[in-house]
Amino acid sequence: MYVLAGSVAAIALVRLAVPSADIPFTRSRAFNALTPLALAVILGDFANWGDTPAM
Repeated sequence: MYVLAGSVAAIALVRLAVPSADIPFTRSRAFNALTPLALAVILGDFANWGDTPAM
């Protein structure tokens, strides 16, 4: 889960770095970056819970 959260965060950061002309403009750049970053934070939080061994 940590790898998934990290990759989603990396995609969001790449979205901020890529020029606007390379990606279709349907939403704002901030929205396209903040949504995956929020998902990465949530996944990172759940990863801690999901990695606990079953009893």
